[in-house]
Formats: sequence, structure tokens, C-alpha cells
Amino acid sequence: MAVENSTVARPYAQSAFEWALAQNQLVEWAQFLEKAGLVTSDKLMQQVLHNPLVPAEQTIAVYQDLTQASPEQVNFLKLLQQYKRLEVMTQIKQLFAEQLAEYNKTITVDVMSFMPMTDAQKQHLKERLSIKLKRDVALECAVDDALIGGAVIQAGDYVIDGSIRGKLNRMNHALTE
Repeated sequence: MAVENSTVARPYAQSAFEWALAQNQLVEWAQFLEKAGLVTSDKLMQQVLHNPLVPAEQTIAVYQDLTQASPEQVNFLKLLQQYKRLEVMTQIKQLFAEQLAEYNKTITVDVMSFMPMTDAQKQHLKERLSIKLKRDVALECAVDDALIGGAVIQAGDYVIDGSIRGKLNRMNHALTE
């Protein structure tokens, strides 16, 4: 279902991005879509979206109130409502954010390490990854003592497993072949 939702959401995210870019409103639209995604993911809102007795105007009014949508953003919501696509708002938000990161040449890198990284380590890693990935890097660091030592770094599909657990697994695999 997630793949299908992403497929449905992609043209809407692309159109919103292109319009926001042309209007020099990328930040405003990113903020709007972030709020709209939160509204959509709310359990009560999910009930509203699946209830055929709730008028479309009322649904749009809820979104408009909670997101402080501009007139253009309200039109976007109405379009989504008309084609029964409000349910994929979280995917639209995600795809828009990915396009925005690509446009801005930024990437968020997840770093799972055995122990907390020092500020100097974070800065060094950030600089090295920026060179390697040719992007501005934002680090999301977490600790996982199951790694035994080292770290696992993930930037999208790009993964560097420098953990001792990973090295032991690779050695075990090589020895058993």
C-alpha cells in the first residue's frame, strides 16, 4: 500500500514543488505540507476522511484552520479532496521534502554508534560526508550498544557499516562460504 500511495502522491508533490519553486515559496509550502501531513495522520482525521457523511467543505475547513493555508494551498487541498487524495498527504509531504532536499543539495544522515559521539567527531564526520556526498549534511545521531563498537552510517540507500558487529557478521559469512 505504501508503494501505491507514493505512486499516487508523486505527481501532486511534483506539481506542488514546481509551483512553490516558481512562486519562490518553497519554505512556506514545506511548512504547510508538514502541518497538513500531521493533520492527515491524526486518527480522528482518518475517521473524517473515511466518512462519506462529512461534507468536503467541512474537511477542507478543518485543514485550512489547522494549517493556516494560503488561498493557493486551499485550492491544492480542494483538488486533493475532489480526487479523494487527501489520504496520501503524508506521502506528498515526504516526496516534497525529498525534492526540496535535492534542490537545496542537503541530506540527513543517520548515524548509529556504540557510544555517544563527541562534537569534534560529529563535525569531522559531517565534513567528510559532505565531501563524499557532495551535499550539505545534517546528522541524526543515536546510540546502539548492540553494535559492540564502531558505527553504522546511512544516507538514503548509501550505508557504511563500520560496526564491530557488522565486521564480525562479514567475517562469519566469509568463513562459512
